[in-house]
Amino acid sequence: MPLLTAALGALDSGYDRDRARYAAVLALALAAAGEADAAVEHAKRGAELAAQTGSALATRELRRVRVALREAGADAALAELMEHLHALAATR
Repeated sequence: MPLLTAALGALDSGYDRDRARYAAVLALALAAAGEADAAVEHAKRGAELAAQTGSALATRELRRVRVALREAGADAALAELMEHLHALAATR
């Protein structure tokens, strides 16, 4: 995960589509590692960027994050993420 974190931090703001995907991939890795709270924080940021850029790749990865959280039994984290996604969709 340190490589993903470093890659995400190194991207300029002009690469928002890439930042969305990397944030989503990092969220998926964190969810798989059992770090649900950190996964949700990165997933939220990835979702915001995916909504701004229309990134289908990031959106696909975010679906996988939801599945990983559900499978891990991280119900509170999943609920927090879903609330954020619904709020984000409502503003569009």
